[in-house]
Amino acid sequence: MGGFQVAIVRVEHGDVFSAIRRALDLVGGLQVSDGDLLLIKPNMLNARSAFEGVTSDPRIVASLVKLARERGARVVVGDSSGSSTPLRTREVFKATGMEDAVKDAGGEVVDFDSQRPVPIEVASQPPLRVVVPSLIMEASMVINVPKLKTHVQTVYTGAIKNIAMGCIIGQTKLLVHRIGRSCKALSRLIVDIYASISKNVKLHVMDAIIGMEGNGPSAGDPVELNLILASDNALALDIAASILVGFKPEEIPSISYAMQRGLGPSSTDEVKLIGDNVPLPARKFKKPSTFKADLLAYLSSLAHPVLEWRPYIQRQQCTGCGSCADSCPASAIDLQALAIDYSKCIKCYVCHEVCPSKAIVLRRRISIPIPRLF
Repeated sequence: MGGFQVAIVRVEHGDVFSAIRRALDLVGGLQVSDGDLLLIKPNMLNARSAFEGVTSDPRIVASLVKLARERGARVVVGDSSGSSTPLRTREVFKATGMEDAVKDAGGEVVDFDSQRPVPIEVASQPPLRVVVPSLIMEASMVINVPKLKTHVQTVYTGAIKNIAMGCIIGQTKLLVHRIGRSCKALSRLIVDIYASISKNVKLHVMDAIIGMEGNGPSAGDPVELNLILASDNALALDIAASILVGFKPEEIPSISYAMQRGLGPSSTDEVKLIGDNVPLPARKFKKPSTFKADLLAYLSSLAHPVLEWRPYIQRQQCTGCGSCADSCPASAIDLQALAIDYSKCIKCYVCHEVCPSKAIVLRRRISIPIPRLF
């Protein structure tokens, strides 16, 4: 094991504050001073609670706010929810209890979409310009608080993705999904964006108290682990987290590409786990059904039929909130008819990701391509 350290700490008897303080001590402490502006970036995907395995635990964020306020820092907690609208982000902060927890601890809550936009050029293929909130560039320090989850399009979501996709605002998020239509393409864009906007992100504290397996990041199954992970390197943390849940890091496109790009460890041997002695894996997470489909799709494509996954709206569960239609990069959802136009659908599954009521499910369909004769 090498020089990139990742702390793993158990949360004993629900004492999140003590676990956070110990995790930070293990990775060098909280390096903020009187007058610093600290930005904390949790995962506030939608209005589902941390106990469902969807959003970051307010107790973790409140603990970080309290520790930073003790050192005299001004603390702002911000995000842009999956629906990419300021109103929905504010609703998510309220519904999950995050807003009250942050304010009680002495911090402020902001939605990124209401902040001054700053364009950033991303060295990706194709070249991309993203827009981020000014806060992420102006903060003295950014603490990333991802949630340990699976993801139907990228297999796994953790530290790198929480910054890359959670800190881009406006229509940029939809553009990224339009460009990154495959797992590999989207994962590479995520890593390239992270490399371009993360200069002030100095600490990563992962919520693994209750994670999510299966069809995450919002429609999977919650898994209680009662763990906190911390590191000063996002890639090292993602490698450790993937091993913790029984995944091979090299099978996760964002991790393998980040290693190629030199964003941290070049192999798992360079990651050193410190803190509590936790069995590896702590729990073998179920992968998303789409991950299996990718393998089957390759094999079946040799014989022409192709297995694909499509989103479907379950009418009886739909509340008509509009998150899916607001977030669809292809404008393929008719909310009044509760229907998806599959001639427009790019199968990014963002609708499935942001739906707060699990009304959108993924179903496998056999599609037989018909060759063009002219």
